[in-house]
Amino acid sequence: MKKNGQYAVFEVSDYGKGIAEDDIPYLFESFVPNGKRSSDSTRGMGIGLSICMSIIKAHNGKMEAFNKNTGGAVFRFSLPIEWSERNG
Repeated sequence: MKKNGQYAVFEVSDYGKGIAEDDIPYLFESFVPNGKRSSDSTRGMGIGLSICMSIIKAHNGKMEAFNKNTGGAVFRFSLPIEWSERNG
Protein backbone atom coordinates (compact mmCIF):
# COMPACT_ATOMS: atom_id res chain seq x y z
CA MET A 1 0.00 0.00 0.00
CA LYS A 2 1.16 3.49 -0.77
CA LYS A 3 -0.43 6.88 -0.39
CA ASN A 4 -1.13 9.00 -3.46
CA GLY A 5 -2.71 12.30 -2.46
CA GLN A 6 -5.98 11.53 -0.71
CA TYR A 7 -5.98 7.87 -1.81
CA ALA A 8 -4.56 4.64 -0.45
CA VAL A 9 -3.31 2.65 -3.47
CA PHE A 10 -3.05 -1.15 -3.49
CA GLU A 11 -1.39 -3.03 -6.32
CA VAL A 12 -0.90 -6.68 -7.26
CA SER A 13 1.29 -7.66 -10.21
CA ASP A 14 2.72 -10.79 -11.77
CA TYR A 15 5.29 -11.79 -14.35
CA GLY A 16 3.06 -13.95 -16.54
CA LYS A 17 1.99 -13.40 -20.13
CA GLY A 18 -0.36 -10.55 -19.26
CA ILE A 19 -3.98 -9.95 -20.16
CA ALA A 20 -5.23 -10.26 -23.72
CA GLU A 21 -5.82 -6.71 -24.95
CA ASP A 22 -9.29 -7.71 -26.20
CA ASP A 23 -10.25 -8.79 -22.66
CA ILE A 24 -9.15 -5.66 -20.78
CA PRO A 25 -12.33 -3.62 -21.46
CA TYR A 26 -14.45 -6.47 -20.01
CA LEU A 27 -12.38 -7.56 -17.00
CA PHE A 28 -14.66 -5.95 -14.44
CA GLU A 29 -17.97 -6.94 -16.03
CA SER A 30 -19.88 -10.02 -14.91
CA PHE A 31 -21.09 -10.79 -18.44
CA VAL A 32 -18.93 -10.76 -21.56
CA PRO A 33 -20.71 -11.27 -24.88
CA ASN A 34 -19.29 -14.31 -26.72
CA GLY A 35 -18.38 -12.20 -29.70
CA LYS A 36 -16.24 -9.97 -27.48
CA ARG A 37 -14.00 -12.67 -25.99
CA SER A 38 -10.45 -12.88 -27.22
CA SER A 39 -9.45 -15.93 -29.23
CA ASP A 40 -6.99 -17.09 -26.55
CA SER A 41 -9.53 -16.82 -23.74
CA THR A 42 -10.17 -20.43 -22.73
CA ARG A 43 -12.35 -19.77 -19.70
CA GLY A 44 -14.74 -17.12 -18.57
CA MET A 45 -13.46 -14.35 -16.36
CA GLY A 46 -16.09 -15.17 -13.75
CA ILE A 47 -17.74 -12.69 -11.44
CA GLY A 48 -14.91 -12.18 -8.95
CA LEU A 49 -13.49 -9.02 -10.51
CA SER A 50 -16.96 -7.53 -11.05
CA ILE A 51 -17.70 -8.08 -7.34
CA CYS A 52 -14.40 -6.42 -6.45
CA MET A 53 -15.26 -3.46 -8.68
CA SER A 54 -18.68 -3.11 -7.04
CA ILE A 55 -17.12 -3.03 -3.58
CA ILE A 56 -14.44 -0.52 -4.61
CA LYS A 57 -17.04 1.75 -6.27
CA ALA A 58 -19.28 1.55 -3.19
CA HIS A 59 -16.37 3.06 -1.25
CA ASN A 60 -15.79 5.80 -3.87
CA GLY A 61 -12.65 4.10 -5.13
CA LYS A 62 -11.17 3.23 -8.50
CA MET A 63 -9.92 -0.05 -9.96
CA GLU A 64 -7.89 -0.73 -13.08
CA ALA A 65 -5.84 -3.43 -14.78
CA PHE A 66 -3.13 -3.17 -17.38
CA ASN A 67 -0.15 -5.02 -18.81
CA LYS A 68 3.40 -4.13 -17.84
CA ASN A 69 5.89 -3.35 -20.61
CA THR A 70 8.21 -6.01 -19.17
CA GLY A 71 5.52 -8.71 -19.14
CA GLY A 72 2.80 -9.59 -16.70
CA ALA A 73 -0.27 -7.78 -15.49
CA VAL A 74 -1.05 -5.22 -12.82
CA PHE A 75 -4.31 -4.90 -10.89
CA ARG A 76 -4.56 -1.65 -8.94
CA PHE A 77 -7.27 -0.19 -6.75
CA SER A 78 -7.43 3.09 -4.87
CA LEU A 79 -9.62 4.04 -1.95
CA PRO A 80 -10.09 7.53 -0.56
CA ILE A 81 -8.47 8.18 2.79
CA GLU A 82 -10.96 9.75 5.14
CA TRP A 83 -9.42 11.60 8.04
CA SER A 84 -11.23 12.56 11.17
CA GLU A 85 -10.15 14.27 14.37
CA ARG A 86 -9.59 10.80 15.91
CA ASN A 87 -7.05 9.85 13.19
CA GLY A 88 -4.73 12.71 14.01
